[in-house]
Amino acid sequence: MNLEPVRGIDLELRKALKYYNPGKKQQCLNLIAAGADVCDTRCALDIPALTAGAATGDADIVAAMLKAGATPNPKTPRQKAPLYAAVKKGGRAATALLITAGAKIDARNETGYTPLMVAASLGHIDIAKDLVAAGADINAVQFDGSGLLIHALHSPKSPDVLQYLVNDLGLDVNGTNLHGSTPLMIAAMRKNPQAVEALIDLGANVHITNKAGENALLLCLRHASQRHMTSPALRHVIRILMDKHIDINLRNNNGESAEDFAVSTGNHKLINLIRNEPQRRRDMFKAIADAGTSRSRPILRPGRKKQGPKKQGPAGP
Repeated sequence: MNLEPVRGIDLELRKALKYYNPGKKQQCLNLIAAGADVCDTRCALDIPALTAGAATGDADIVAAMLKAGATPNPKTPRQKAPLYAAVKKGGRAATALLITAGAKIDARNETGYTPLMVAASLGHIDIAKDLVAAGADINAVQFDGSGLLIHALHSPKSPDVLQYLVNDLGLDVNGTNLHGSTPLMIAAMRKNPQAVEALIDLGANVHITNKAGENALLLCLRHASQRHMTSPALRHVIRILMDKHIDINLRNNNGESAEDFAVSTGNHKLINLIRNEPQRRRDMFKAIADAGTSRSRPILRPGRKKQGPKKQGPAGP
């Protein structure tokens, strides 16, 4: 263990980085130029100096620290690596500098996240593209088998990220985690109607069931907490799934149905939404059938009778 006292200039740099704002940029650059230790891993934040610099998202600070001898892969707990900090902050230029300096592109943190997963979960599409171009593993999964598509559901920009991952990178929209759940199931469980619609548009199959025997509708209802019962987002997700004719009569491995979960909430709007669906579908199919029948019949104006063939008059001369 290094017991040498920390110099004042080093503490000053760490303090400036800890409470960083654009107004402190020049101060940080001056301290680095003056010889502040950029390789130290003992700072008050318990993170390497370069990680603190990368967390500012400022490429000039990162460049100055690298030039002064900071390593892009310091010996520190994995979640404190500089690349994670730059990606999390959304510093694209800072991220590019660290990649060029040799930062480990697929290093995992304690929860199994790679930098690419972090970029996808935060909606940093441009950074994700840079990581992919640098060789990041697009098929890497977390410990529970969750891949990039599931991580993208954390982002408020999830529809755009999902389109990039499926259309540009070719990821399987129906890929499953270790529980057999697809991205669509997870999106429904999280009551994210925008992601649910985006995944369906990208080809997600609403009829897949996970290892518990649940489809997206059952998983959504089972995980619905009381504060979600009256949320428009919850009902929106359920309506989207039902419009795609998801099986509302499916029972999971415990014999529980969508109606059972709805009844257990005690929320009458939700109960009626589920119970009225069969009749709604019958009415819809009847309307479609009636429309087809009416198109096959001749249209007669009111008050006019259908005319027979015209009588031919006498032949002319």
